[in-house]
Amino acid sequence: MKEPVSRDADDDKFIATALAAKCKLIVSGDKDLLTVDGCFSIELIKPNEFVNKYLA
Repeated sequence: MKEPVSRDADDDKFIATALAAKCKLIVSGDKDLLTVDGCFSIELIKPNEFVNKYLA
């Protein structure tokens, strides 16, 4: 990615990987990464939210 997306530029590799893999969802507890929720049509949620939304 040419321009930083996350507040922590080190997290951009996760967004880039998700885009390359055409992922719709990233599960993470990283506060900086979670701020990117909705960018590029990728949903970012915390692990407990994932459990409640998809496994409960």
